[in-house]
Amino acid sequence: MTIFAVLNTILQSRNRMTTSFVLMSALVVLDVFANAILVPRWHLQGAALATTIVAAVGAGGSALLVYRDIPAFVSLLSLLRMAGVAGLVFVVSSALHNLEVHVFVKCAGLSGLYFLLLWLSGEIDEGDFGRLRAALSRA
Repeated sequence: MTIFAVLNTILQSRNRMTTSFVLMSALVVLDVFANAILVPRWHLQGAALATTIVAAVGAGGSALLVYRDIPAFVSLLSLLRMAGVAGLVFVVSSALHNLEVHVFVKCAGLSGLYFLLLWLSGEIDEGDFGRLRAALSRA
């Protein structure tokens, strides 16, 4: 959702309000249909899946629209690495679904796993951690 919001803001700043409105309207329709299909079958998890699908479609659609205006974006290799890492974290979180541990502990562990996998994949490096430490020390 955050990626979509940022990209949508870029569209609006480039005076593409109509495009932004059409995209958002299409996403609302998609969200209604996705929820109508997924919620009766999978309840809360169906709603989460519908939201995830709509967010991914929105981010992808707005990314393509922004890329048409500004052809400088994240490399395909980076996108694939991030998607792979996110997929692995999803698999682990699904396996831990029934584990009797406080949700905060699960989230902290999964976040740590996510950053570790990003580091191991080469998507983030020591420079990124240095910038994070500097930002946190200023806060």
